[in-house]
Amino acid sequence: MVIGTRGSKLALWQANWVKSSLAKAGIESQLKTYTTQGDKVTNVPLHSFSTTGIFTKALDDALLKGEIDIAVHSAKDMASSIHDELEILAFLEREDPRDALLAKSVEVNLENFSRQFVIGTSSVRRRSFIQHYFSHITLKELRGNVDTRVQKMLDGEYDGIILALAGVKRMGLEKQVVQKLSHHSFIPAVGQGAVAVVGRKGWDKGETCTKTLNHEETSIAVKAERAFLRTLGGGCSQPVFGHALVWQNSVKLTCGKLLNDGKTLIREVAEDDVQHAEILGKTLAEKVLLKINQ
Repeated sequence: MVIGTRGSKLALWQANWVKSSLAKAGIESQLKTYTTQGDKVTNVPLHSFSTTGIFTKALDDALLKGEIDIAVHSAKDMASSIHDELEILAFLEREDPRDALLAKSVEVNLENFSRQFVIGTSSVRRRSFIQHYFSHITLKELRGNVDTRVQKMLDGEYDGIILALAGVKRMGLEKQVVQKLSHHSFIPAVGQGAVAVVGRKGWDKGETCTKTLNHEETSIAVKAERAFLRTLGGGCSQPVFGHALVWQNSVKLTCGKLLNDGKTLIREVAEDDVQHAEILGKTLAEKVLLKINQ
């Protein structure tokens, strides 16, 4: 089985996780790396790209050409809708979905109002949340893979940087974390912390991959979040958030959007049976859209 992945350390960590999980089930596989548009163009903000899926399209194209059997993505990088000939086969068990502030000194804290820190982020969602809660912070654009971003912080280009805690933990960089941001207020991006496996529809080994790799609770939660995103019509260029929690037979979704450079926060929270997870996401998106258009 050929696994398609980006070549960054984090992407390879995730792809090797899939590879080792398949190996435990007696399925041999190998990795094939690709360079995506998002990897090639690192001198402009993410929100300035006119297309979606800048970190995933090259892998999905490889799938459609038959060059690879499955593609491994960070779920938060995926467009809300994928190609008609492809399907998400599995979501691996989710890591901590929160955002984290990394810095050289514990004095760097978003709630330290005595100093005006320079904080790096490439995310419009994170930028909008900081503008909403911490208007004293100076924001500075930040691009590159996890290692590159951390090195820029260590070199003094930023007082601190905000990254997904999941990637930080997977890269063994937790010692640089000075603040873990609450998922109740600083609500994560859709799919954050989850790894998705995509394959071609009708592939004869698709069901095997699902049975081997899929984590049911993560799958339910991310499907609810993605249904919200798909209905809302948001993406990386929009300050949209969505995070679902699954407990027994219930799924609780917190989602919304920030407007006017973070001044306005629209949030919806509701709970439903896990069987209605995607309907829940769609319903809450419609409520958010109504508030936006009022």
